[in-house]
Amino acid sequence: MAWVRMDTRALTPFQYFQPKTIKEATSLLAKYGKEAKILAGGTDLLVHLKLRVIRPTYIIDISRIPELSYIRYDKQGLNIGALTIIEDIVRSNLIQEKFTCLYESAQNLGSWQVRNMATIGGNVCRASPASDISPSLFALNSKAKINGLEGVREVSLEEFFTGPGQTVLKHDEILTEIWIPPLPANTGTAFMKISRTSNDLAKVNAAVALTIENGVCKDARIVLDAVGPTPIRARRTEKILEGRKLNEDVIWEASEVVKDEISPITDVRSTAEYRRDVSGVLVRRALRKAIERVK
Repeated sequence: MAWVRMDTRALTPFQYFQPKTIKEATSLLAKYGKEAKILAGGTDLLVHLKLRVIRPTYIIDISRIPELSYIRYDKQGLNIGALTIIEDIVRSNLIQEKFTCLYESAQNLGSWQVRNMATIGGNVCRASPASDISPSLFALNSKAKINGLEGVREVSLEEFFTGPGQTVLKHDEILTEIWIPPLPANTGTAFMKISRTSNDLAKVNAAVALTIENGVCKDARIVLDAVGPTPIRARRTEKILEGRKLNEDVIWEASEVVKDEISPITDVRSTAEYRRDVSGVLVRRALRKAIERVK
């Protein structure tokens, strides 16, 4: 471990650490607390540093911890190391075939240059209200593996986010892995997004996962983002689908109900009214795509 003091016109001075192990990283976080920020891919942090949105006293660069970058799959499910870059997820044939909505989420995240720097752990911990990755992780019933000085714990992605830019992580903890359970048989997934440009944050996005047996929906998970302070799971809409044959009438009914489960705002990217209306359209399209994939 080494540190160097940096002072440029663009950046506020800070001390820089590059730990080589998870334990070393969590020890540094415990020592410096809220005055420290973690650097993984840096696609958000470096911009915020340059603009002086944040002014940390310490930067802890975890990008050189070797055991945090991997994609592994077995009968227990899919394990993705927190430092796995988004482009590796896009390139994974296994994820494209078995966890299609996650592949589509990753494919829609920023530009090729950003995807080759941004990490899945950094994206999740950013807790953006307009994340492309988080809705699919929600829909896939994922869990976050968290390491701290007190040990290791697992948290459902539904419980991980507490507000815009806020998570359940304590000051001495880091996200080390995303775990996704195996999908049940006859399950189809899909992700849809609308944005101003292909590289922009979402105006609205939606991810769905459907398990269908003999034409009847046995389980549904529907998640939207950019329509609330955290990703929103549309539970009332899911109940519309479960136990019913998924014909076009049921799909339309569900896509109307979902509009009442979200709390969009008006900002520079879109209006609340547009977000509410287009949420129904995206859910309708995603449901059709997921049903087709089950077939």
